[in-house]
Amino acid sequence: MDALKLKDFTLEGHSTGGAMAVRYMGHHGGCGVSKLVLISAAAPRLTKSKGFPYGSDEESINKIIEGTYADRPKMISDFGDIFFYQHITQSFSQ
Repeated sequence: MDALKLKDFTLEGHSTGGAMAVRYMGHHGGCGVSKLVLISAAAPRLTKSKGFPYGSDEESINKIIEGTYADRPKMISDFGDIFFYQHITQSFSQ
């Protein structure tokens, strides 16, 4: 933020970007941030842990990461299908 000379800005974070925004606020004391907007943020963490039963299991997240490295366009398509598109069987659609 210093290199860009940003001051009095709104920091927004969606999903894992929300976790990154929270991390920035914690590590840098919110330097320059006047407002923080978290949109469906994966915060305070993305994965479940002892004492935090929310989020995804680590294996699911690792599969997404592996898919990103192996074939990013396919991973994005598959990930989008989870939220935006449901496959309909042939018999149901008729």
